[in-house]
Amino acid sequence: MKKLLVNILVLASVVMLTSCGGGDDISSLTGSPALNAPSTSPSGAGGSYTPVNFYSHYTIPGTTGYNPNSQFLTGSSLSAGGYGAVIAIVDAPGSPAATVISDLAKFSAAYGLPTLTTCTSTTSGLGSGCNPSTPFITVIDMSGGAKTSSTYSDWQGEIALDTQWAHAFAPRASIVLVIAPSDSNLAAGQALAASLSNVVAVSMSYGGNEPSSSYDSYYDAIFKSQIASYGVTFLAATGDAGDWGSNKSYPAASPYVTAVGGTSTSSITGVGETAWANGGGGPSLYETIPSYQSSYLSSQGGSSFAGSIATGSCSGSPSVCTATMTVSSVTSGTLSVGNYIVGSKVIAGSYISALGTGSGKTGTYIVTTPTAQTTAVAANTSISACGGFNSSGVSNGLAGRLCTLAGYRGMPDVSANADPGTYGNWTASIAAGSYVMAVTAQNASYLNISPGMALYNASSVALTGKSNFTSTGTATTTATSSSLVIVTPQTGTNTGGIGNYVVMPVNCLTNLLNTNPTPSYSAIIKQASSCMTSYTGLTSASNNVQGYMESAVPYYLNGTLGYIGGTSEATPMWAGIVAQMASNYSGSYGTGVNGWKSLIKAQTGGYGFNAYLYGSGQIANTINDVILGTNYTDATGSKTSGCAQFCQADVGWDAVTGLGSPNVTALINYLK
Repeated sequence: MKKLLVNILVLASVVMLTSCGGGDDISSLTGSPALNAPSTSPSGAGGSYTPVNFYSHYTIPGTTGYNPNSQFLTGSSLSAGGYGAVIAIVDAPGSPAATVISDLAKFSAAYGLPTLTTCTSTTSGLGSGCNPSTPFITVIDMSGGAKTSSTYSDWQGEIALDTQWAHAFAPRASIVLVIAPSDSNLAAGQALAASLSNVVAVSMSYGGNEPSSSYDSYYDAIFKSQIASYGVTFLAATGDAGDWGSNKSYPAASPYVTAVGGTSTSSITGVGETAWANGGGGPSLYETIPSYQSSYLSSQGGSSFAGSIATGSCSGSPSVCTATMTVSSVTSGTLSVGNYIVGSKVIAGSYISALGTGSGKTGTYIVTTPTAQTTAVAANTSISACGGFNSSGVSNGLAGRLCTLAGYRGMPDVSANADPGTYGNWTASIAAGSYVMAVTAQNASYLNISPGMALYNASSVALTGKSNFTSTGTATTTATSSSLVIVTPQTGTNTGGIGNYVVMPVNCLTNLLNTNPTPSYSAIIKQASSCMTSYTGLTSASNNVQGYMESAVPYYLNGTLGYIGGTSEATPMWAGIVAQMASNYSGSYGTGVNGWKSLIKAQTGGYGFNAYLYGSGQIANTINDVILGTNYTDATGSKTSGCAQFCQADVGWDAVTGLGSPNVTALINYLK
């Protein structure tokens, strides 16, 4: 499969304005869409994660089974899928409205999602025919359609990804794509998007370096005002450069914006989710830590200590390195072996390995690096150190992270799948004329086999017929209408791993669903038996097949299937989740979209959704805590031996994945 997007570097700037307070020039914000192309080409239409995979993994209600279409056409639950809510997506010019709508329709048809009604809007607002009681897609083009040249071509992929995956996560919500006047005036698009009727989420998959404190303050005031006026939730990508030190991303850094980071999803069942190495995170350069975040971290049972590591005390490079740390103060609790140590020159993951003279309080301790290092724990100068532990002396990292943030806003708040990597394959066999595929081996135990995956022979050639099923056949890595695809696990066998699965050509499955969107198991077997009896792609010499799982996601760009990842993927996913929450809300502020918007307006400090997310009792506990992985990268994407911020995912909030990834059913149930 051809890579469609590689290393997009377009400038995505916010309007240049002047601060009303200090009179400083507020520089335009330069950055890029947070897109990330796969490092290797995915292996077919079903070889990547599809919407139905995430419905299972993130427990999105009413969306189980091999065919998500069946979950939305029965009309049994209008609230399923974000019904009544509107998602606004802000992007720079890139694709004409007709192309956006056509690509979304192709995506919906490919993955069994309901087709949204098209309505026409003006350059300044929704058209009269756009009513969320009939879920719609519309484009408000503030640029007048004049800026779709090559200068803006890199925004095409961003637009396609945003619209299609917001729709995937809230299939019955309406979508408004707001095309800003230009890539130097995204703020105008964001302001219009927030003001539109029934908009509950504004998705912004872009960002750039934080230029100044005055800049952040200016736009923070705008976000706060729009939350108070409209009850919207702003979501922004943290970027795809890992913890890149002095170049934190805005608008994700704003405490009024929900910062969305990235994970790697290696399996759609069980845990299977770790921090993505390129997901943006860490403390803001200028934003002070908001009350909702500091209160949450402080409430998790942690305390902190302060100390220093003496100059040159560690010289074990490149071996595992030890150093002596002197602790000057302990706020509460007792230090113990295993407590993490963090600081400006401390290698991430360093921990207390021996108590020394400290005996749990002030005094000396021995600090050890987690692995062999090429850099000493301390070099040339004395450094400050801090850490965290709970009242029992056991490290939970939370107070250490609060200490590491040093009074600044921490990113991200939440995360979702963003890694475009490859995770492995499985092997199987099919007898000629049979509809049963027997999976006999997997190269990794975490790999999940699921409906929708396309099948290949040992030469990675799609099963598109006899001529393409031998090593000398016409090579293709794109599944076609005659390619074999997994439809469902065979009854009574293992699901997701070694076992038997029902397969049939894609065109046979399409014909079945056209006549019966919710076929029974017996109907599936009848269709598979009929189609596979005459299928010519299997011979006695070539019945061994294989499949692949990619964590990249599919999308349609200018009518062509492609694959992509990045925090630009995770951000519209979370916008869809907010729409699901809004349509299901029932509480003291009312029900549905209007009640939800009133709830967001009323949050302490005017912080909106973020204050609710961190501060509402158990809501932070309805998110899947991602506790493994790091984001050791710099602005060039290079790996480093350590980092200036706390870059290790761990229990509770961390500056790599935030609170974690979504458990949508739990989030919705909490609202009822």
